[in-house]
Amino acid sequence: MKSLLRLLLLPALLVSFRSAEGGAQEKKIIPGLYEMVPDANFSADFDPTGVVIELTDVQMTATMQGQLLIRSKISLSGDIMTVEDLEGQVACPGIGKFKVSFTDKGFRMTPVEDPCAERGAVLAQVTMVKKG
Repeated sequence: MKSLLRLLLLPALLVSFRSAEGGAQEKKIIPGLYEMVPDANFSADFDPTGVVIELTDVQMTATMQGQLLIRSKISLSGDIMTVEDLEGQVACPGIGKFKVSFTDKGFRMTPVEDPCAERGAVLAQVTMVKKG
């Protein structure tokens, strides 16, 4: 009887273990409004204070005081986000690839490869924090 009980419990334990492991990896970026919170040692040539980011499943739009800074097409595959700027005052050419990691307040984007050094420098030094 003990052997049968062990056999019955083993799959349940494995499912629980996989769920616990996969739980952190299954986090998603929730569409909505975010603010860019700069790191304490932020050193890019752009001040992100007051920038509002609106995220959908396929687009990221950044505005400041109602002015469009950038509208980008985005896609997320696993933990890699691709960003292609479409228009705006600070639009960059080329497609950037960023590793997304989650914090307790939001998410961060670490450049994997980006032909636009300015975009990568700013995004590497901020946390996107969900508003509201």
